[in-house]
Amino acid sequence: MLKSAFSRLPKRYSSARAVDLSDWRSLISVRGKDAKALLQGVITNDISNLQHAGSMYSMFLNAKGRVYFDAILYHLNDDEILIDCDKTLSTKLKKHLSMYKIRRKVKIDFVESESICHILPGSEDLDFGFVDPRLEKMGARVLSNPNLPTMSLEEYHSHRYRLGIPEGGEEIPFNKGFPLECNCDLMSGVSFHKGCYLGQELTARTFHTGVTRKRIVPLKLSPGNEAKDIKAKRSAGKILTVDSDGNGLAMFRTDNFDKTVKVGDEEIVVSKPSWWEREGDSLEFGISNHLKHLDYYSFAENF
Repeated sequence: MLKSAFSRLPKRYSSARAVDLSDWRSLISVRGKDAKALLQGVITNDISNLQHAGSMYSMFLNAKGRVYFDAILYHLNDDEILIDCDKTLSTKLKKHLSMYKIRRKVKIDFVESESICHILPGSEDLDFGFVDPRLEKMGARVLSNPNLPTMSLEEYHSHRYRLGIPEGGEEIPFNKGFPLECNCDLMSGVSFHKGCYLGQELTARTFHTGVTRKRIVPLKLSPGNEAKDIKAKRSAGKILTVDSDGNGLAMFRTDNFDKTVKVGDEEIVVSKPSWWEREGDSLEFGISNHLKHLDYYSFAENF
């Protein structure tokens, strides 16, 4: 059942490679007639989008608007949704969901029988998998082995870093940052048109002021640069992670874009990724850019 569900959204990629994320990510099943109602109250995105999009990105916040977990959600059927989350935080997420279950008719379980794989674009056409809802260039998620040439987990992370896609508690620390700082809005993970959810007030207020003073950005350092502080006239940010080739992510003060900053003894210039620029208002509805043709006005918060 899970395999067929994960192959019902056709999308084409070319000379692709796959990586098994089972050591990095976990799957949690939320099923029952109240599954959508439970999730609608605790995620930043609109659960009504899910059955139309197949997959969507979202975050779980605390009451003060700080990020607990980032996740990709998958629609299996009207009564079951899968949550793809950081493996090290999965027990906390399951407990978090159970705390808000109350008397709802919902079962929350780990899915141990399936592996999570990610496909990166390459030169043969493929027509299975869920397009990564954060950014189409990321590739696609599938369950089980897609029988493709493989790559390492480190290569997957490097691909994310080059694009500027944070993932999991190492890059989006538990109970530390806010969703817009972590680009949840730019990765189509927040609906600003749904009703109340846990942590909504500060998230909505920040968005409508139009000012997010720092965000996670991609950057390129010289290999071996182990400095953690980014400096301008004052602190400009912190390095979150970097690979052996110098591709990394940083929490960066946005008023320093396109200016020379220093990381250790190295001078670099950090610019906004091109994919941050979005046309239309699909972003405000939590709809991925490649699905902006959908009539999201008609199904927003309509379950």
